[in-house]
Amino acid sequence: MPRTVDPERYAARRDTILETVERLVSTKGYDAMTIGDVLDDVGISKGAFYHYFGGKEELLGGLVARRIDRWATHVEGAADEGGVPTERLRGMLRVLASAKSDDRELLVRALPVLYGPQNAALHVRVRRAAMERFLPVITRVIDDGARTGEFVVTSAPGTARVVLSLLQECVDTVSQHLLALSTSRAREAGAGTEDLRRDADAYVEALHAVLGAAPGALDFLDTADLDGWARAAVRPPTP
Repeated sequence: MPRTVDPERYAARRDTILETVERLVSTKGYDAMTIGDVLDDVGISKGAFYHYFGGKEELLGGLVARRIDRWATHVEGAADEGGVPTERLRGMLRVLASAKSDDRELLVRALPVLYGPQNAALHVRVRRAAMERFLPVITRVIDDGARTGEFVVTSAPGTARVVLSLLQECVDTVSQHLLALSTSRAREAGAGTEDLRRDADAYVEALHAVLGAAPGALDFLDTADLDGWARAAVRPPTP
């Protein structure tokens, strides 16, 4: 007879594995962590492990997917708060930026893997998952803004995809700056965050243009937050 899988037990065990991986990544680093470390900590066999994940890269993908779901929950809460659509969208983006900052240490450690050429497929999957998770709530707020005249768009769903693509490109650009800052060459050259801030501001300016929003209405980036990301990229990992 075919094996019956209990969805709740499967999900619980998968979460246990991911919680272990998150702790190992934060203490040892992703590169130093091995599948064997995970097996020993969780207390499962290699065969059982591959029932949940296809390999080490999938573990990282699972961690990021959990983060995306958590961030989206915060963003959805901000979308339901009072205020005109422009204020709600700005609040959503600020909440998202703040939630990511809470996971700064893990994300900075994950950057070399997520942006490694050998993991291009993983990067695409992460972007697609984020697009699918955030698209409904972004579409709803943009549609509300179009109705009030705060946003000038012809299609709320289409514009929401453009906005999310723009935000993802912003994340990619900032991530590349952080990767550069993390190298010894960048530190020795005294590389700062001026280029990072300039490029991030350019994406925010483009966001206003895409939505036809009033200048400054959607400014959500915090300079201190960007500086915090830069410091996290430069300092050595916490042992």
